[in-house]
Amino acid sequence: FIEICRRLCFEQGCVYVGVSAGAIVAGADISTAYWKGWDDPTIVDQDWSQPSALEGLKLLPNHHFFPHYNETSHKELVARRRKELPLETEL
Repeated sequence: FIEICRRLCFEQGCVYVGVSAGAIVAGADISTAYWKGWDDPTIVDQDWSQPSALEGLKLLPNHHFFPHYNETSHKELVARRRKELPLETEL
């Protein structure tokens, strides 16, 4: 699926539009999906310690998305957790 999406976007000029989780997967990885504590990754039989388990589509490879950001609720959380992302990453 990842390679198909990349090929369609990069080689054939398709536009990818993602909302909420769809935006998260368009970035470098999906690590921000767990920042709010809303999702339980243990329901999937997956070794989440492996970087490949969190791989995104990398349609914007130096970006991570944090949908539904609310400054009042999430400013401190994002400031604290963004240190976990690579320095060249845009959030």
